[in-house]
Amino acid sequence: MDTAYDLLRGDWIPCVTNNGVACRGILDTLKGASTIREIASASPLVSFGLYRFLLALIQWCAPVADTREWRALWAKDGSRITF
Repeated sequence: MDTAYDLLRGDWIPCVTNNGVACRGILDTLKGASTIREIASASPLVSFGLYRFLLALIQWCAPVADTREWRALWAKDGSRITF
């Protein structure tokens, strides 16, 4: 029995886009964040947990030193994070 599952690429995060609802992996969710309208699990607690998890992951992968750096990231179009 194979019990391995790839959370980065496997489709498990329920996302609502302009084209409908689709499950995506972590990488596809972060790469296509501009096309996602919301994360929509059947449970609001799960949706909130997924938002919190993704934000924590981004902050861990690309830490921001201070408020000035946050403002600079928000001011420019795009992001310094590449996946």
